[in-house]
Amino acid sequence: EGRVPHRAHLPQFRCRPRRWASFWCVQTQSVDCRSDRLSMSIRTIQINKKSFLRFLLGGGTATMLHYLVIAVAVYLARISFTTGSATGYVLSMFYNYWANSRFTFNGDGNHTKNLPRFLVISLMGLAINQSILVVGIYFNLPPIVGQLAATVVVVLWNYFLNAMWTFAIRNRKL
Repeated sequence: EGRVPHRAHLPQFRCRPRRWASFWCVQTQSVDCRSDRLSMSIRTIQINKKSFLRFLLGGGTATMLHYLVIAVAVYLARISFTTGSATGYVLSMFYNYWANSRFTFNGDGNHTKNLPRFLVISLMGLAINQSILVVGIYFNLPPIVGQLAATVVVVLWNYFLNAMWTFAIRNRKL
C-alpha cells in the first residue's frame, strides 16, 4: 500500500499572469498505485476577460446563425420552434468549434482530443437549450423569450466548460 505525501509537502506552483490577462491555475494530482508515486500536473484554465470577449464575438456570430436557422425553419419551412432551434444549434455548433479553437482560446490544434470534448459539452448545451425552451413554452411564454433565456444559460455553460476542459492548457508535469 502506497502512502501519499501530506499536502504541505507538495510543491507549490504559481501562474505568472500575462500583462493583458490573468489565468486560473488548477493543480491536479494523481497517485499511481503500482509505483506508489505521486504525479502532479498543472492545468492552466483560460478564463479571463479577453477570452470571454472573444468568446462573445465568435459565439455571437454562431448565435446569429442559430437564430437565422430558427427563423427560416419556423417562418419559411413551417417547422416547430423546438425543432428549428435544435437544427440551428447543431449547425452553429460546428462554426462555434472552429471559432473557439482558432480565435477564442488559440487551441493547440489537437482536434482528436478537443473536438470530442467540445461535442460532449455542446450536446449537453443542446439538452439545456431544449429543456429551457420547452419549459418556457409550457408556461405559455413566447418561444423567443424561452430561446433568449436558453441562450444566456448555454453561453455561460459553453464558455466555462470549454475553458476548463476542452481548451485548457494541459500536460505540464511538475
